[in-house]
Amino acid sequence: MTQARAPRAQTVASAALLITLVTLASRVVGFGRWLAQGWSIGSDGLGDPFNTANMLPNVLFEVAAGGALAGAIIPLVAGPLSRAALTAEGTAESRAIASRNASALLGWSLAVLVPIGVVVAVFARPIAVDLLNVQHPVEADIVTGFLRVFALQIPLYGVAVVLGGVLQAHKRFFWPAFSPLVSSVVVIGVYLGFRLFGENPQDLAALSGQALGWLAWGTTAGVAFLVLPLLLPAYRTGLRLRPTLRFPAGDGARAARLAFAGIGAVVAQQLAVFFVLRTSQYFPAGTYTVFNYTQQVYLLPYAVLAFPIATSAFPAFTEHAAHQRLDALRAMVATTTRALLLAAAAGVAMVIAAAPQIGTVFDLMVTGDAPGMVEGLTWMAPGLVGFALILHLSRVLYTIDRGRAAVAATAVGWLVVTIGVALAPTVLGRDATQHAVLAWFGGSMTLGMLVAGAGLLAAVRRHLGAAALTGVPLALGVLAVGVALGGLAGWLVPVHLTAPYRGQVRFDGGALAANLGLGVAAALVALAVLGAVTLADPGLRGRLLGIGRAVGRRLRRR
Repeated sequence: MTQARAPRAQTVASAALLITLVTLASRVVGFGRWLAQGWSIGSDGLGDPFNTANMLPNVLFEVAAGGALAGAIIPLVAGPLSRAALTAEGTAESRAIASRNASALLGWSLAVLVPIGVVVAVFARPIAVDLLNVQHPVEADIVTGFLRVFALQIPLYGVAVVLGGVLQAHKRFFWPAFSPLVSSVVVIGVYLGFRLFGENPQDLAALSGQALGWLAWGTTAGVAFLVLPLLLPAYRTGLRLRPTLRFPAGDGARAARLAFAGIGAVVAQQLAVFFVLRTSQYFPAGTYTVFNYTQQVYLLPYAVLAFPIATSAFPAFTEHAAHQRLDALRAMVATTTRALLLAAAAGVAMVIAAAPQIGTVFDLMVTGDAPGMVEGLTWMAPGLVGFALILHLSRVLYTIDRGRAAVAATAVGWLVVTIGVALAPTVLGRDATQHAVLAWFGGSMTLGMLVAGAGLLAAVRRHLGAAALTGVPLALGVLAVGVALGGLAGWLVPVHLTAPYRGQVRFDGGALAANLGLGVAAALVALAVLGAVTLADPGLRGRLLGIGRAVGRRLRRR
């Protein structure tokens, strides 16, 4: 490496580390947002109507534009910018093309999303009663009021995605990673402010319009803060966004292809989300809200352990595929897939082991407790393996132009989730306990994600060959045994209970600290057992020993 390149490489590495830390901080604060919601609003009472209404803008945005924008914005903006960097003559023209592409994407997103927002606002009542299945009159009134305000969020999500894509295309990753943290801080303030009204969130009929309005407009302000931090950085890129629906010549057709490439998987995923919400209406109050708490815990190890591996490997996959270095691609896919499985298995073992303590922490923090969270986490956690494989192997298939296989496998997995969730009232009966319902939902998630993961493994084998999965079957078997033994060992760690255990919030700092510590202990026990079992796999053993040596070197430097 030359002297000129060394500082540049160090700068890139420092920037990557900064972005990773900001993203991690954003997710931790986002998790705190859910705890603040549980403390302020509760799991039953107002919790279900609020989360029911808050879900719809996300689902409508993702189906109408989210997947399309995510697939199209960066290629359509980054492509012209890269040409501008390489050719001095084409700099102005290429930047103009990038500006027109970004403007057209923003124009089309608003052209689609604003009418959807208007429809939601105008037809909020029938949407609440007929689509979302909210039958209790007081709950229906509250959901209707929320929807009329939350409708504004739908186009705001579109603007946030376009501006974030523009910044990422310019390799400016800080603000897109930081704006969710700002949004979460705003929403946490809204939740805490709701407590100042002094009203009981479990007595829906007595809630004032001022308190409900504070929640509705405050939450929408939180979505606006996904956009506001991006405005100035996007302006400083030099791209100029103007009202238009027209793409530069030739880019309109490409935008359509990119936009619809993965739409099947997005629709299938959002269908599963919708059915969880709708089916929850048949069961005890708080079912949907506690499911949301459970899912946020489930996503933490995915974000911290699995996501970085898949994200860091993607550029190398693309480079190998572009230069037809298929042997190198196969070797890297096999290596990174084993590493991803190890990371996902660690997350599964820790979540299962610490589930009792996590459930107790939420019981201490949440108004109305979080019944069924332990069962939901325990049954949902194994699905992390399939969920991580969806991210990782879908990208592998996209790099070799086999995107349809990725979409098909992913969509089938989410449809399995949908079918499982939809069968819950028939199989369990409508008098089922929340513990049984959340265990069923968690099991449906796991089954669907494992079906998707298996389908993606089969697709990679079919299109890249068995060499791309070298060592993966053995790793799966060893890790499955390690997760089972580690999870069981973790459950031997006790839970610190307070009396009475069920009921209103009884914040107890000592009990909270004790359960957090015991949860960490349970997770460490599970990791130790998993690590011991993993030594039976030569490939994973080498990776574990490498991690151990790296940690040892860092400790010695200190």
